[in-house]
Amino acid sequence: MTSQITIPEGHRDNLLQSLIDEVGRYAEEEGVRLSKAFAHLALGWIGDRDSIESITDGAADRGLDAYQISPESVTLYQFKARETLDKEQLDGPGGSDLLSDIHRIINLLNIDELPEGTSNANLRRFINSLRTHVRMHSAAESIQRENHEQPLAGPLFINIKLVAFTNGLTKQATEELDKLRKSNDVIKVFGVEALLDITLVTLNELLTTRWRESNTDWKDINGHKGDTIKLTVEGQRIEDKSSMIFYTRAVDLIDAYQRFVYQLFEPNVRCSITNSRVNREISKQIETEKGIRQFKYLNNGVTIVHSSCTKRGDHVTFSRPGIVNGLQTVTTLAAKYSTLPSGIRSYFEQHCHVLVRVYGKSDIFVPTLVKATNNQNPMEPRNLRSNDSEQILLEQRFAELGWFYERKDYAWEAFISDEGAWPTLKGANRKTFQVMTGQGGRPQVRRVDNQDAAQAWLAFTGYANEAVQHKRELFTNDKFYDHAFKSRPLLHGSAHDYSFADGRREGAISLQAPLAEALILAHLCTRLANSLTPAMRHHRDASIARLRLIGRKKEEQDSALNEDAEWLAGLIRISASMLFAEMCGMVLFRAFGDQLYKALPGILNKTDMVHLFKNLSTDPIRAVVEAQSPASGENSLFSLLWLTHVYLTNSIAADMSWRNSFFQASSRPRYLYSAPMRRMLQQYVQNFDNRLKGVGMPLNWTDALEKKGGLFAYVQSLPVL
Repeated sequence: MTSQITIPEGHRDNLLQSLIDEVGRYAEEEGVRLSKAFAHLALGWIGDRDSIESITDGAADRGLDAYQISPESVTLYQFKARETLDKEQLDGPGGSDLLSDIHRIINLLNIDELPEGTSNANLRRFINSLRTHVRMHSAAESIQRENHEQPLAGPLFINIKLVAFTNGLTKQATEELDKLRKSNDVIKVFGVEALLDITLVTLNELLTTRWRESNTDWKDINGHKGDTIKLTVEGQRIEDKSSMIFYTRAVDLIDAYQRFVYQLFEPNVRCSITNSRVNREISKQIETEKGIRQFKYLNNGVTIVHSSCTKRGDHVTFSRPGIVNGLQTVTTLAAKYSTLPSGIRSYFEQHCHVLVRVYGKSDIFVPTLVKATNNQNPMEPRNLRSNDSEQILLEQRFAELGWFYERKDYAWEAFISDEGAWPTLKGANRKTFQVMTGQGGRPQVRRVDNQDAAQAWLAFTGYANEAVQHKRELFTNDKFYDHAFKSRPLLHGSAHDYSFADGRREGAISLQAPLAEALILAHLCTRLANSLTPAMRHHRDASIARLRLIGRKKEEQDSALNEDAEWLAGLIRISASMLFAEMCGMVLFRAFGDQLYKALPGILNKTDMVHLFKNLSTDPIRAVVEAQSPASGENSLFSLLWLTHVYLTNSIAADMSWRNSFFQASSRPRYLYSAPMRRMLQQYVQNFDNRLKGVGMPLNWTDALEKKGGLFAYVQSLPVL
């Protein structure tokens, strides 16, 4: 019957060299040892990226490199790799020395407390998290027993994953691993019995995973061209001219996956699905004969689109198939199938069926179908629109500007895992988006999340309140989505008294999608504000020191701070950072009018924003701001806008009427984005411009603005059109 997925003949050597190259590149770019680079990358290769947030590797790590604790299980990671990029050395079997840290991890699980003075803070955090997990598990079991309920929590389960950059194990190491598994299948953790499983992931499994994700051409596992799959119809088939519904054998879907791998999921809105509750439930369901028989009733099934189909008896053949919903079902079934005992596997082949819904690509709008069917795992709203045409076009245009546009979760990680296979960015690679900057010359990535871009653009165009208060609706509410991705406002929101409804009226917008440059500029404005604004803790400490309040009671400090305009102004800038983007948008819309969109490339490339746009550096702008003296002859637009923002927020914070309104507000953060607050800032901008055109300002940095006849006149004079 179906066999375990293997690497196509003749491709292993190339895949291995590709994997080695990636480890080498990462080690060089990040300045880490090869073994560290392997550990970091392997977490992504095996689909456990979430564990990266829980790295314990380091001094006194007791053999534990990383961990992941979920309500259902505990997974511990140990990575082994030689400090070499030599292919022959890496492609040999690993010896018993690979198992030394597994013993140390098991010993770690058997202790009640770490010795005093343990230096590894992450390890201490792990022990505390594990203790909490065990207590919660025990408490749940106790409650169920007291209530005479069927236990729902299940046994405490711990999995140790040994991920080794070796071609399997030697015979001696294999035997030692088997003994280790048998002698530790049940252990006690904080006095509670736990089932322990040790999983070995070696080079062949890693290469197979890499091949799965890179196989986007319509070729089968043997490299032969082909674009059809055949499914067996079990029972009755319901159909009309454009669709059909039937049960098929699970092994038919597994066979299709093994032949074409991720090409089957090209229309899917996700890049990958990490370990989730649904995946674990699918896997557990098919461990027993009863679960196998009931699978077809309990699983949501699979949705497939195709270019054409042929029906012969109880078989249907589909050409160019695409699974738009069911990635986790098919991949989890395939992974679990290969580990089933022979008896259960045979039963699975005969009795496990999956509900299939099939649609012709010419008979249904595929993006709508994708959105309607992807809801089994929790789905971020933006993912449901990730394959919309405007999202793909923005991704491509951003790439032309040297920016990676993340239109779905894990897009960047998926892209760098196999750059050539990314269907919408042909010819691009990670260096397209990298810039050498930062500490030690390590590369940073020019990338922006489409939700962040949409939020920044909403604020830039005059709707900072909606950007902050309705962030979760940007991809679910059409009025926000269309504003961000399908139209261009002709006026700033301040021209409509910050009424979003008025700003969307006919004549106020152009039904053209915003330029990628517009979204990038808005994003960079928010990025600049966040970079130039200190953290709240730092701002408070600096203010307490400036006001000589160190050592006073907190109540006394708070009372004094609330009387201090400089403290309150900083509070505005920290708590309402989107106001800077909104102010930038107001000034630029006022200055350029309907020519703003034409001016955008020049604004990005011919003002001081170029440092952020090209090199992700705020240092040149920061230097001007700190010196409060723009260099002669330079277009210091955003340095001057930030200095203006600081000056105006300082002025507002000194206004007693504003203070009264602020302190009386039921929600002070909301008040900072309220229409009255933004009208006040707008009026202060206008008053500032009038002063620049008249008597001038007693400020060193305003000379350039005064010479041009005001803030708006200065912007209009820039050579950006």
